[in-house]
Amino acid sequence: LGVLWKDLIAQTLELGAVHFPRSFRPEGAVGSPSLAGFWDGSLLAWACAVYCRYVLHTGEVVVRLVAAKARVSPSKGTSVPKVEVSGLLDLSRLLNVVVK
Repeated sequence: LGVLWKDLIAQTLELGAVHFPRSFRPEGAVGSPSLAGFWDGSLLAWACAVYCRYVLHTGEVVVRLVAAKARVSPSKGTSVPKVEVSGLLDLSRLLNVVVK
């Protein structure tokens, strides 16, 4: 296991510089962006994510993660449908924050 970690760290160091764009809007984007939200839940946890989709002047599509949230499900007294609805509720709240 220690060898695997050493290999992983060595590979990570070989990657070099990583660039994170500071703007959500990519260069060459035309029109307004569209938002897409996804959620899922299980007896262990639920999560949601909001993505922003842009179309460039070349016709290429660029999708960027705007926000995400995850929570651990209660250990007792829950069901999958309850957790799914909790994930949907978190997504609606997250979309409300992103749109504002």
